[in-house]
Amino acid sequence: MPALNFLGRKWLVACDDFVVPAGIDACLRIIWFIGTFAFLWLKISNCEESVLSNYFLYAAAVDLLFTSCLSLSLMFASARGSVLEVGKRKCVPILLFIKLVTLLCDAVIASFGIWLITQMDRTCIAQEVFITATSILTLIYIFIVMVGVLVCYDSLGASKYWNIEASSNSLNFFKKAQYIWRIRLKLFCCCADISEENDFIYVEISTFLASFLNGIDLVPTDILSGIITLSQKHVLERRKHMMQHLPESLKLLESTSVPDWMTAENALHFLRIAKSTYGWIAFLDVFHPWSLCVLSPQAGCCLQCGNQDNETKVDNCCNLNFAAVQKISNFSESDIVFASFRNSIHEPAFYVAVNHARKYVVIAIRGTRSFSDLITDIDAETLYFPSEGKRKFKCHRGALRSALFLQNKLDELNILERAFSENPTYSLALTGHSLGGSIAAILALLLRPKYPDLQCYSYGPLAALSSLGIVETLESVLTVVIGEDMAPRLSASSCNELRNQLIGSLSENGTPKYKILAGACWYHIQKYFKMSYQKPVSCGHENQVYRNDAENISHPDADVFHDESKMYAPGRILYFERKVWDKPFWLTGLNLQSIIINPDMIADHQPHRIQHALDMYLRSIQEESHVVVV
Repeated sequence: MPALNFLGRKWLVACDDFVVPAGIDACLRIIWFIGTFAFLWLKISNCEESVLSNYFLYAAAVDLLFTSCLSLSLMFASARGSVLEVGKRKCVPILLFIKLVTLLCDAVIASFGIWLITQMDRTCIAQEVFITATSILTLIYIFIVMVGVLVCYDSLGASKYWNIEASSNSLNFFKKAQYIWRIRLKLFCCCADISEENDFIYVEISTFLASFLNGIDLVPTDILSGIITLSQKHVLERRKHMMQHLPESLKLLESTSVPDWMTAENALHFLRIAKSTYGWIAFLDVFHPWSLCVLSPQAGCCLQCGNQDNETKVDNCCNLNFAAVQKISNFSESDIVFASFRNSIHEPAFYVAVNHARKYVVIAIRGTRSFSDLITDIDAETLYFPSEGKRKFKCHRGALRSALFLQNKLDELNILERAFSENPTYSLALTGHSLGGSIAAILALLLRPKYPDLQCYSYGPLAALSSLGIVETLESVLTVVIGEDMAPRLSASSCNELRNQLIGSLSENGTPKYKILAGACWYHIQKYFKMSYQKPVSCGHENQVYRNDAENISHPDADVFHDESKMYAPGRILYFERKVWDKPFWLTGLNLQSIIINPDMIADHQPHRIQHALDMYLRSIQEESHVVVV
């Protein structure tokens, strides 16, 4: 950091990223030089008569010797200084330019070798094999370098976008960045079913990404190094992150009582339904992969794709998702009122079913499983919730538009009316995981005027509501979060904060980048083979502990509830510390606004991890109830 300035433009690599590539290149060239020198020194019989062949070998030996020294020089130059000490590596662009010239020499030698092969009379087989191997390997090396150049090419690296006369904040840069991101999104979603009517979404998201990433001078390896150094810091400061806005959170929690239905038992029951929305992919997780064949009796014949006229069951040709839902959730076909696994941007897959065992009409919404869902995730700009009340709050744009789509779909087909006409005493419940949990929470707000007693169960949702939105969901949304799950902490503001923390962490750390990356690789190798897991740092597990600490920190800050720039996870959050499943505590999204870098930040988001936590908690309650006090 900053990005490498070479040939009048910036690239997606830094000047300290050549330690490993140059080192590998030097080792291979030294080995091949030794082989070439040995071939010349041995003076194999019948191999000294060809003058041109000897010229090739001498030229290859000289080239290998020089480029080996050049690669070693590049390696040592690139290894100097920490990530931000760019001045110590100012000779790297010069060495790269010389390396580019030697690449042309390699191409000439390889071309000469290929021509020479066609002219040889096969009197010296060993020499012919050696020249052939040298020429082919040289061409492969040139091809690898060309691929590397393409990978490291930055579309916004031209000098007119970053020099003094045209700064990165210029309108020219922004328009170019917006165009580049729109092209990338279209290429990324080339396989998604996105109509031309939704083309405006690319413009909106590309505008958001261009403005969000404006002025960032970080290459991918800088980000990775920052994450590694920051993870070590977050282990020590984890409690501090959890204490953020604790007084405000406690004030919210104490303002309303916990509804009777917000129990771990209910959460575990509806988690299984939320998992079922992922269809046959979830089936592989719940059961063994080889058990997929058990879906065949319920799945339809793939040869009947053109004969599907069922308006209440929209699925793929074989109805695998629909069959998986029945297997995982234990719903019969008649219990499922409507199911649609057709998926597009802002059009999530979902189904509506009647749970006769618990007397619920359930709306289950799928989380992220497709490119279209990813675009909905990235559509993180904010929009005001369409409410006529006094409280105006903002929502995640992608989740809000998806919830509005589902509301229109439910009204258009009279799905809930049909379900409740046959079961008038039942209650309405919504459930979803990840993106589906965020959509379910916002849909609950939309449906609550009509169904005031509805219940929403959300698992690892995205940060989708501003602080005033949390107030509206405390009595209707139960959210379950495990450990360092990144999704409930993921928002534009938290990403901005993380970016600043990464830069600060790199500034404070004086270790060269290659040592940071090598140390992380070695740690994970040791962890894999020796299973030497480090115990996580614990930070208390009961509200009383946090309440006492909060009194020593500060009083509730009213300004938090007027800040609409930050998004938070919805509802009343049942939070589980990793490996301490018996003592969950209540939080709100205000406590989960900072992304914590941790190896388990993605694993803690998975449904099976949430299910394990709820299982262990309920088991601990059962064990305590069987303890006999003498």
